[in-house]
Amino acid sequence: MRTILVATAVVLTARSAHAQISVAGVRDLAFGSVAAGITTIVLPTDPIRSGQATITASLGNQVQIKLTLPTRLNGPSGATMPVSFSTGDVFVQENSTGSLPDYFNPGGAKVFKFSRGTQAFIRIGGRVTPAVGQRSGPYGNSALITVTFLN
Repeated sequence: MRTILVATAVVLTARSAHAQISVAGVRDLAFGSVAAGITTIVLPTDPIRSGQATITASLGNQVQIKLTLPTRLNGPSGATMPVSFSTGDVFVQENSTGSLPDYFNPGGAKVFKFSRGTQAFIRIGGRVTPAVGQRSGPYGNSALITVTFLN
């Protein structure tokens, strides 16, 4: 079974007509081939399998990041596979020297300030738990990243 979670939509909302902000998907969260009955975990620090999106804004801007994540991946002939996300599975980090990851609860909202540069990235990990008799085939679903400009 190959599994993948795709961030297929990014929503930007601005409180100011002057807001210069953009979000771009870099790579999908990919669990790869998984074995039936065995939980597979992808850490957000995984440079190949974690999902990643980039946010660009002006220095000093604050944004709110909210994720809408699925609870299952959809597979062949109506089969589903549980997927879950916990605190520690998502972080945002400025793309500048000395910046550290700021982990947050993927079920909540994160206020983030661009204090060192104009670009940050969001990294997403998670876990899938296929059943012992899980049907073989490709599984996938979509996630939504909403970024709201605050100032």
